Amino acid sequence: MTAQQTLVATVDVGIHFRLARNRVLKAVDGVSLDVMSGETFGIIGESGLGKTTLGRALVCLEKPSAGQVLHRGSDSYKLSRRQLQQHRREYHVVLQDPMRRWTHA
Repeated sequence: MTAQQTLVATVDVGIHFRLARNRVLKAVDGVSLDVMSGETFGIIGESGLGKTTLGRALVCLEKPSAGQVLHRGSDSYKLSRRQLQQHRREYHVVLQDPMRRWTHA
């Protein structure tokens, strides 16, 4: 049996946005997870809970305000600009479309 490798991990990730009047919106706060090789995972929940924001952080499109996102044990946000662009090509986000209408022939 082959040992599983951690492909993607988050360690206490927070993504916060500054609003007017020094207010802060905590879109994601304290998320830790591990995705092992051979696993498929999804992020589900009600609208406005930070799923897309967390997904953007996982594929290095949104830098966390706190914590770390690790790909194969390395912090992708420490890569050079060129390395980061290459790295992003390895990850894909599939977004839900709540407005899609199913039709039957």
